[in-house]
Amino acid sequence: MVSNQLHYDPDEVYQKNMSPFESVVVAAQEARFINEQARLGFLDLKGVKPTTVALDRLREGKVKISVEE
Repeated sequence: MVSNQLHYDPDEVYQKNMSPFESVVVAAQEARFINEQARLGFLDLKGVKPTTVALDRLREGKVKISVEE
């Protein structure tokens, strides 16, 4: 589930048509969600930080972004 790559390359963000600011906000929201799921017992992080999991999900394209107008 978690990659060995701990560095988040900004070029990966630009390829997904996201600004660096958007990627930070989205990753933070995903990390909060993951942390809450772990706290409630729905997810076992096995010693991995929620931010690492969130960045991996963002990198893999598993996080969907919806923009309200």
